[in-house]
Amino acid sequence: MRDASTSKRRSKIASILERASVPETPCPRGVPYLVHPDISTACSPYLLSIATVVRDQRQAVEEETLHALLVFVLDGESSFFGRDPATAVQDAALLLHLALSGTTRRPSRGVVRRIASAQLVFG
Repeated sequence: MRDASTSKRRSKIASILERASVPETPCPRGVPYLVHPDISTACSPYLLSIATVVRDQRQAVEEETLHALLVFVLDGESSFFGRDPATAVQDAALLLHLALSGTTRRPSRGVVRRIASAQLVFG
């Protein structure tokens, strides 16, 4: 039972990452977009690669890394929602590295610490 729920959760996270990799179309009224198109375009290869890793049940991905991935694409405080593509790409590349390595080693920049410290509940 635990494996089925973990598999379903990982599939949901992968779907969220795939949707986040597609640039938004601007709304005619109000805020034109939540994620700047330059950011989502720049992060797209990393997000799609991470989604592939997360979807692969043979690849070990720690719970803390899954949480950090969600925070990166869902929390408005992350660099993904900012205006600096270089910072967002750097954070996405770090998350890809963490997903591939299966560990949550802390880099000196503290990106994962900052991302993972956010309180996000995913159900």
